[in-house]
Amino acid sequence: AGMSGQVAFSLPWASSQQQVVVRTDTGQISRLEDLAVRQVAIKRSSPAWPLMEEIATQYPGIALVEIPSSLTNEMILQRVNSGQYDVTVLESIFLESYLPGHPELSVALDLPGERAMAWGVSAGATELHASLNQFLNKNHLTLDAGNVYLDDLPKIQQRHVLRVITYQNTTGYYQREGRLYGFEYDLVKKFARAHNLRVSVVLASSHKEMQDLLLQGKGDVIAAS
Repeated sequence: AGMSGQVAFSLPWASSQQQVVVRTDTGQISRLEDLAVRQVAIKRSSPAWPLMEEIATQYPGIALVEIPSSLTNEMILQRVNSGQYDVTVLESIFLESYLPGHPELSVALDLPGERAMAWGVSAGATELHASLNQFLNKNHLTLDAGNVYLDDLPKIQQRHVLRVITYQNTTGYYQREGRLYGFEYDLVKKFARAHNLRVSVVLASSHKEMQDLLLQGKGDVIAAS
């Protein structure tokens, strides 16, 4: 707010959601209403705070606990593991790299909403902006593009991420005002929600490159016309 016309954003390089994290041995939490008897610890500066405030009006049993701003994400998760915090909410981009090494913690559910992640530069830096977009298109830079998996659905569900290989166009997958849209992108997101998965996009520049990425295990499914 208040920065319109001052900042130019690059193409999205990933998407992120707020995810509810619990100890793996915690009782079943699979729906928002399951949080109604929990204390949810969040930093007040987090995008999850207003979201959880809104959810708490629907489920009054949810108690929000403010986390000190000085704590790092690692410290927060250590407190969840030790039982000092019951539940916390953090960005999926951070959790994807942290949780595989900590089987004592797991993602219980995703909060509604998804945010496109992009780089911002001064609106007057037109050459830099164009160069960044060229780089992102060429390198299909996403959080999961470099990882190699050749898994079927059960293992994909354990990772909680469905890597979708596609290309940018005005119907299948595109960005508008910082949000991600597209016919096939929306279809894939519906499938992902039904299987408790988050969508991560791997961009390619040709059908041949899409097939190569799929066979190399750098994506799980192609959705591109």
